[in-house]
Amino acid sequence: MLDPVFAAQINVTPYKPVGTGSVDFSQGFSKLKQLLQKAPSRSFSIAASNWNSDVSKSWTQSSNSGFFGLWGGSSSQSSISEKFASGGVALDASFDHVLPFTPTPGDWYTSSALGLAFHNQSGAPWDPVKPINWANTFGPQGNMQRFMASLIVVSGMTIVVTSSASYSSDEQTQITSNSSSGMWPFYTGGGSGTSSTHASFNTAGNMVVKIASKAGVPVVIGGKVLSAGQYLGVEAEAAKTLNRMFFAA
Repeated sequence: MLDPVFAAQINVTPYKPVGTGSVDFSQGFSKLKQLLQKAPSRSFSIAASNWNSDVSKSWTQSSNSGFFGLWGGSSSQSSISEKFASGGVALDASFDHVLPFTPTPGDWYTSSALGLAFHNQSGAPWDPVKPINWANTFGPQGNMQRFMASLIVVSGMTIVVTSSASYSSDEQTQITSNSSSGMWPFYTGGGSGTSSTHASFNTAGNMVVKIASKAGVPVVIGGKVLSAGQYLGVEAEAAKTLNRMFFAA
C-alpha cells in the first residue's frame, strides 16, 4: 500500500466500470452555491487605452488556437473580430459575488501516483510496450500538459463592453444576429435563460455590448491554470520519497 500506483488502483476500484461510479468532490455544487451567496462583491473598469498587450507571461503565451472571435463560434481572424480587437475596447464589470472555488476530489484521484508518473519519464510506472508514454501525456504535445487548480465563480454579473471601432450597417446586422451565441469576453449565451447579451450601436457605429446574468446563478468566468510541473511537482517529490521507503523496506 506504500506504492502510490497500487494504492491508486485500489482507490479507483469502486468507480469501475467507467461510467457507473459517481465522481465525487468534498465540496460539490450545493456547497459552491452556499459559499457563493456569502462571497464578496467586486467591480473594475478598464479604459480602451489601458490594456496591457504583453501576454508573454500568460499560460497561452499569445496562442489563440481554439478561441472565439467577437461572438461565440466566430473566428478570431474574421474581419469583424480583427476590427473589434484593433479598434480599442473599454470594459466595465461588476459582480454581486465572486468566489475562488477549489473542490477536493474523492478517492478516484490519487495525486501521488500522477506525481510519480510525472517525475519518471521512463520506467515504472510507464510500460514501454504501451502506446501511452510520458511524452504524449506530459510533453509539449501531450494531453495532460496543464491542470485547472481552481475556478473563479461569480453571480449577479454585469459586463458592459464599449468598442471604439465603427461598424457598417451590414456588420451591425451580423453582430446583432449572432449576439445570442455569447460575446467577448465570457461568451455567455442567452439560451439557458440565466443570462442575456444585448448589442447596440450609436449614430457613429460604435458598439456597446451588455452582458448580464441572473442573481444567484453561478457563472464560471475563469480559473487558475497550472502546468503539470507546477501542479505535480510537490507530489512528485513526495511519491519519490514513498517509493524509496517502499523498496528499502
